[in-house]
Amino acid sequence: MAAALAWHDAGCAVIPIRADGSKAPLVPWRKYQKDGPTRDEVRRWFTGNPPGLAVLCGAASRGLEMLELEGRAVAEGLARRLVELADAAGLQELWRRVAVDGYAERTPSGGVHLLYRVEGVEVGRNVKLARRPATDAELAVDPSDKIKTLAETRGEGGYTIVAPSHGSVHESRRPWVAIGASTPERIPTISVPERYVLLAIVRSLDAMPLPAPVQGSAHSTAAGNGASPGDDFERRTDWADILEPAGWTLVHQSGRTRYWRRPGKSVGVSATTGRADDRDRLWVFSSSTVFDPERSITKFHAHAVLHHGGDHAAAARALRGAGFGRPRSGITTRVAVPPSEGWDTGPGAGEGGPQRTPARVTEEAVPHVAAWGPTEDGLARALVAHHGHELRYCPQRGKWLLWVGHRWAWDDAEQHREFVRALARELPSTGPWRRFRAQALSAGGVSGVIRLARSDPAITVGIDRLDARPYELNTPGGVVDLRTAAQGPSDPALLHTRCTTAVPDFDRRSEAFDRFLADTFGEDEELAGYVQRLLGVSAIGIVLEQLLPFAVGPGANGKSTLLEAVMHALGRDDGGYAAAASAEMLMVRKHAEHPAELAQLAGARLVVCAELDEGQRFAEARVKQLTGRDSINARFMRRDPFTFSPSHTLWLLANHLPAARAGGPAFWRRIRVLPFNRVVPAERQIKRLGEILAEDGPAVLAWVLDGAAAYHAAGLREPASVTAATAAYARDQDTVGRFVEEMCRHGQDAATLRVVTTVLRDAYEQWCEQAGERPVSAKRLTQELRRFGVADARGSKGRRYYEGIALVDFEDPQQALLGRAG
Repeated sequence: MAAALAWHDAGCAVIPIRADGSKAPLVPWRKYQKDGPTRDEVRRWFTGNPPGLAVLCGAASRGLEMLELEGRAVAEGLARRLVELADAAGLQELWRRVAVDGYAERTPSGGVHLLYRVEGVEVGRNVKLARRPATDAELAVDPSDKIKTLAETRGEGGYTIVAPSHGSVHESRRPWVAIGASTPERIPTISVPERYVLLAIVRSLDAMPLPAPVQGSAHSTAAGNGASPGDDFERRTDWADILEPAGWTLVHQSGRTRYWRRPGKSVGVSATTGRADDRDRLWVFSSSTVFDPERSITKFHAHAVLHHGGDHAAAARALRGAGFGRPRSGITTRVAVPPSEGWDTGPGAGEGGPQRTPARVTEEAVPHVAAWGPTEDGLARALVAHHGHELRYCPQRGKWLLWVGHRWAWDDAEQHREFVRALARELPSTGPWRRFRAQALSAGGVSGVIRLARSDPAITVGIDRLDARPYELNTPGGVVDLRTAAQGPSDPALLHTRCTTAVPDFDRRSEAFDRFLADTFGEDEELAGYVQRLLGVSAIGIVLEQLLPFAVGPGANGKSTLLEAVMHALGRDDGGYAAAASAEMLMVRKHAEHPAELAQLAGARLVVCAELDEGQRFAEARVKQLTGRDSINARFMRRDPFTFSPSHTLWLLANHLPAARAGGPAFWRRIRVLPFNRVVPAERQIKRLGEILAEDGPAVLAWVLDGAAAYHAAGLREPASVTAATAAYARDQDTVGRFVEEMCRHGQDAATLRVVTTVLRDAYEQWCEQAGERPVSAKRLTQELRRFGVADARGSKGRRYYEGIALVDFEDPQQALLGRAG
């Protein structure tokens, strides 16, 4: 009640929310969109203190707008990037008013709500500001949800649930929590220009594939494919050389994405470059520039607009006069010829590491697209001839790959369709070609050509050939040999689809990383070196050690921070070598896993399993399967099953140890308990450590590669602390062994010892009950006793005995007699 009245008194239209997880209003609310409810209505609704309340956005709450960063955006570091962008764009004061001194709250999903009012104007309806394609893991959960929202606004016609809503209002039962000193009275009011620049920097977080770029016909003018003045200008010119002379200012750079401010502005962000994998394009947010907003713009088009009034022909002539372009007699293309010998990564490779024979790249004349005739088959052959050097198709994934300069990237933006359309546009448009050209340019025609082309042996590649060079690590700066750290250039013939985020820098020192390692491991250099070598082995794309490293310890001990830093340096998910997986993959559970859960392991190297709940129990057979070398059967969503050789090393992170009821030698020889027992004091903890280590990725990656080299030089060399911690864990889980040691006699005088099987079984179950343990089955008990030299035998009258063992103490004298033979 008090919270609802406080929101009402701050000028917000308040409504109650159902407590059933639906987040739906408890009362008809649309009639309040103009004037809002009265204080008496609010008091009546909230009598009894219902757990959920919301405020209407827009005019009903005096121009209120809500800006939301989804939980996934916060988890992926976009909140941090937004703060950096605001600072770089000169919007520190605005950001402070809205996000620090204003009203901010944390949502149940881990997202953030920022509430503000816009001065003197209607805020408009809800707008999605930033999105990204769903990952394969997300599609495995819901194949229909292909686009994930990262940031959006809630405006006129909408409402937003606010703190202190809690309990069953949200399906997770987590509350909405006000951040810091946020109260409804602190909601700020911003101007229309301030809202514009605020939303512009949020829009720059968008990660959707860019639409087809704006470009002119000069890319095919005069010089032929790949050698026109426009194409040559694209290759040889940086965006800074185009934009800065025109008055644009580089505001900030994050990775390869650059943020630009238009001429005449002193704050804010107006455009980005470098977002797309396949081509470096300009994307303009502002409508106050010479460029069309919300369009993907090539360098050539930008040059034509800035210097030739958008006349592409005039721009092409001027560029040719300036030395751009390469005249050629016919249409040519670069054709990659597979090497006759690749890098030898087999057992016979020399001590100097793999000897590299690069793919040959030749320039051969390729006939005009019309040379193959007016059929879909002809156009499919033309696609392979003209673009076979930069396209591959993987039938097991049902997806195309595009060469992006340093790796084969999954073509989620469907650039291969644009290639087909571009070729179809070059077909004659008169005579017998007219009808076929129109059909080829239709959606069905393009799809038909693609269906035919994807079976062409020249571009088809099986999933087992991708990322199949286990001792190579692909980086943006080239390919690294994991045995010698030697580096060679990127090469499409190597078929790397994955790439690290960082380029290893063996000369760079990271003060923060060195201090972090010292705080995490203290003086235990043996454990630090062992973990480094384990991570080095994990970067190798083959199972050399059938182990499950299990990092265990209380919070604030560095295990999660270390693995996050290494995963970031190695690159995450489809485009990188590291992946996160649910710990349930290794635990007993009620329902079988989906085959796509195993498919995500194909090609991955470091796979980290976390979020382990108390009371869970290892699925021993699954642990043995996923840490072994045997092939794994899996399938992606809506795809045929396939088999892949494991390339991954699983890591498990937890604060406690799960149960391992059956165990057995094959299970325990895989487990390696890594004791992270040092808790870093608060005064030694480094603020923004994760961000700092991400920035120091080159040093982190070099440390991992040093671990791989150390492993190849002298093996893992397990320290005594790991051996002891693993043995203690195994002993604690071995209820049969502990029972025998505490309650039985065996070994000496074994030939004279025996006990009725049911008596021993009853004693064992009673011991388990008193110890708070779960007993193994009767069959498993008999199997486990054999390692103590105990056999089961049949006596007189069908009574069964265990021979070679007896209970130490009996309350019943008759049972004591049964413990001694003869």
